[in-house]
Amino acid sequence: MKCKAISPSLEAALSLLVLAAVILSTPSAESPGLQNLLILQKEHDLMRVWARNGIPGIGGMESDFRFAFGNNSGKIEVNGEAVSIGPESKEAVSAQMEFFDSKLNRKRVTLTVFK
Repeated sequence: MKCKAISPSLEAALSLLVLAAVILSTPSAESPGLQNLLILQKEHDLMRVWARNGIPGIGGMESDFRFAFGNNSGKIEVNGEAVSIGPESKEAVSAQMEFFDSKLNRKRVTLTVFK
């Protein structure tokens, strides 16, 4: 009978050790590779919002950029017209998307976030 009582607690201890090992082995969000991925995902999410709700004016795009990226500087380019937000730097993550409005006019939007 004592063996049956020890067995579940031993399984629980091993399960907790495995869980702790898995949690400690996952990379943190502060690593450089994941930081670039996070910025790229935010860029794509912002562009999807613009695609779904319609592309706002440059002022609206700038305020959306500031909301999504906080203190990061960047550049928004729509059909060749660019607006810079903050100072540029050598390292950047950029995404580009083409939109078609209801009249099938093409708009090319490039969103660049500087690090």
